[in-house]
Parts: sequence; structure tokens; C-alpha cells
Amino acid sequence: MAQAGIQECAAQQTACSYHHADYHLGVASILVGGGFANYTYVGLREMAARDSGHLIIAHQDYFTKDEETSMQYGLSNYQALAEGLRADEHIRYILPRIEFSG
Repeated sequence: MAQAGIQECAAQQTACSYHHADYHLGVASILVGGGFANYTYVGLREMAARDSGHLIIAHQDYFTKDEETSMQYGLSNYQALAEGLRADEHIRYILPRIEFSG
């Protein structure tokens, strides 16, 4: 009788061990997935800063309205604006861009 009780207890411990292993695997999966997602967002932020620059200067309506014609919200006299920015010692590069989509 005592032997049967020991075997039953051992079977319960094995089942309990599997339950804890599943729990730890689930927690590890969430942590790894969360780290991957965080790394993805950090990478996107860095890529955007390096690709588009830290500062984007545009017409105030460029971000809020749709253009009816190309360059409707383009910057007029951008050359003078670029020269003024080049006078700042903290600005290393000025890269004018035109982007098309559609």
C-alpha cells in the first residue's frame, strides 16, 4: 500500500514538473518576444533618424493636408533656408529631398 502511495506521489510530481516547465517556457517566450519587439522599434527609430535625419523642415500644411498639385506645399526659397542652417556649427549635413508616391 505504501509503495502505491509513493508511485502516485511521484506521478503527481512529474505532472507538476511538466506544468512548471510549460510555465517557464511561456514566460521565456514572452520575454524573448518582447525583447525582439523592443529591438525592432529601436532599430526603426535609428533607421529613421539616419535615413531621414533628425530634423525635417517642411511647409506647415505638408503634414496635415493633401496636395492637389505636386509641390503645392514645397518650400519656397529653400536655398536661403539651407544657407542659414549651414551657419549653425551643430549641423553637419543638409540634404534637400523630394519624395514622390502614388
